[in-house]
Amino acid sequence: MLNSKLSLIIGLLFLGICTSAQQRGRKAIDSLEAKLRTAKQDTNRIKILHALGMEYQYDDYKKAINLFDEGIKLSRKLDWRYGLGYCYIGRGEAMSHKADKTGILEYYEKALDIALRIKDKGLEAQAYNNIGTLYSNQGNLVDAMENYLLSFKAAELSKKDNLIATGLLNLGLVNFKQNNFAKAHEYQQQALKIYKKINNYEKVANTLGAIANNYAMEGKPKEAEKYYLQSVKVYQEHGNKIGQAIGLSEMAILYVPDYEKILSYQLKAQKIFEEINPKHYNSMMNLGNIGYTYLNIARDGLAGKTKNPDLPKNKMQLLDLAERDIRKGLGISIQSKSKDWESYFYGTLAEVDEQRGNFKNAYDNFKKYSELNDSLYSQQMKNKIARLEAQREVDLRDKQIELNTLKFKAYKLYFAIAAILLVALIGVFLFRSRLRGLKLKHYLENQEAERRANELKHLNRLCESELKAIRSQMNPHFIFNVLNSIEYYIMDSEPAMAAKLIQKFAGLSRLILENSTQSMVALDKEWKALKLYAELEAMRFNDEFTYSFESNITHSNILLVPPMLVQPLIENAIHHGLRNLKEKNGILRVKLEELEGQLVFTVEDNGVGLEASKSTRKVNPFKEKSIGLESISDRLEMVNNIIENGKAVFHLVENETGGCTAVLKLPKVFAQTTE
Repeated sequence: MLNSKLSLIIGLLFLGICTSAQQRGRKAIDSLEAKLRTAKQDTNRIKILHALGMEYQYDDYKKAINLFDEGIKLSRKLDWRYGLGYCYIGRGEAMSHKADKTGILEYYEKALDIALRIKDKGLEAQAYNNIGTLYSNQGNLVDAMENYLLSFKAAELSKKDNLIATGLLNLGLVNFKQNNFAKAHEYQQQALKIYKKINNYEKVANTLGAIANNYAMEGKPKEAEKYYLQSVKVYQEHGNKIGQAIGLSEMAILYVPDYEKILSYQLKAQKIFEEINPKHYNSMMNLGNIGYTYLNIARDGLAGKTKNPDLPKNKMQLLDLAERDIRKGLGISIQSKSKDWESYFYGTLAEVDEQRGNFKNAYDNFKKYSELNDSLYSQQMKNKIARLEAQREVDLRDKQIELNTLKFKAYKLYFAIAAILLVALIGVFLFRSRLRGLKLKHYLENQEAERRANELKHLNRLCESELKAIRSQMNPHFIFNVLNSIEYYIMDSEPAMAAKLIQKFAGLSRLILENSTQSMVALDKEWKALKLYAELEAMRFNDEFTYSFESNITHSNILLVPPMLVQPLIENAIHHGLRNLKEKNGILRVKLEELEGQLVFTVEDNGVGLEASKSTRKVNPFKEKSIGLESISDRLEMVNNIIENGKAVFHLVENETGGCTAVLKLPKVFAQTTE
């Protein structure tokens, strides 16, 4: 659970920064307060109130809100809509530092309405960006991406460097979420160059942190540490304590599994959060990380073995600390209506209770975790679609830039032609030669565009197929049957069996969700998921059939296979073959071997066979849906379009002695290794 959540932490920390943050410092605040004391009731006073509010919002958001309210009141009195719009933006940003986020969207939408009325592209860009950030922190990437793209379009029209740089950061975020780290780095470096040019230290530090996040997710800890340290240094030089705390919290993840070092960074960050704003959104995330670190120390048997004399020597005391910080974070997540973090905290509490041997509480917390996860599942699918649509918008924008560049070159060419015609006939010859070259280039570009379109079509079909496979594996019927089995063992006073079933179900869920984000996964992880699935099905049906797994592959950790391709074969063998046997003596055999340079999966059962299963399939009460052999064939076709060397083959035959044998042959694909 830790690794999957770390990636979410990085994304949320990056998303949580708004566009209007100003340079802070005691000298700047004193200077502005002196000006405010002598300022008249005019537009200049509104500007001072806004600037002073931006200075206070991180360290004293309540005072900042009062300053923005005064600015709003005076702007209305003077009917100065420009100042009113920016004061609405500022008040919304100040409110974002509270645990309760209610009412923020209302102020951003008021600012957007003013921007559209007065046709101010700068204000429009900031309003759209802050609305996008608000949706992102709620986990709603569908609306977030839409607003980010609108923000960038307005920023380009405004021709303001700071807003264009913010748009570049958001485009980097789109690619970061799609694991396109190279493109994300490109946009982030462009943004960093602009922020250094305009001396915006706040955004320089923020962008350095974003680049570090990129490297951390790429698995490059040394590069990530370098940029984290640069980011924290800039925040320290300008007295931004919240920025320092966020940087320290982010850096901690680089030192897994050195839990003592991780904990030292997390506690330093939390000390700052407690001084400035203990209910800050990033304080909630840091509390969750601290609790999970205590849990890891206790679970790994390190109690009393650490060098830190302040750490408890007793496992139960460590688990008490873990529960304390996790519950603090849970309270903030409930207050801020952050469902994904609420789900994470309940899941972690279930692990704490499991370590204590309190399986009833573990079950209750795990059930809450599962219910919240189910509610988030449809939103995650929408987010995935939104990311694809956002990437399409970015690609269209890049093509438009290329088209504008070609038009500019064409204008230069026409000017050159006119000059050449006035000089001599040889100019005509040179022009025609140049024109032929442009036509060839245009033809080649069209061919390349068609090729890219076909690739995107195949990728979209593959994504849709993978979503169907995920739904098949994690359908509600299967989930609730497993949960009912867990409840049965608990109520029947068999906590050991209940804990075993919880661990296996959690392990299977984690593997499926991890594998679903990639088109190719490690063979050893996929093999482990297949074993867990077969074991859960056997336990679920009271061992009505036996199963065995055989493999002669010794290097499965460096081989890649498409995820969730073999599981439907096992599922069909159980539900349409073995389950229909009158005598419950079913046998399932799954074999993996390397033959003639290919990976061969064989799934064999002694069930009723193909023809007999057709008559019982309509009334089978145990499985309402199956991914189907046709969908498997569709996935193989798409896999063959992606993998160049070798072809994937599948066939299903009926055994002479009863049952069926399914054989799936896949080409060997090796994972790229880094030195």
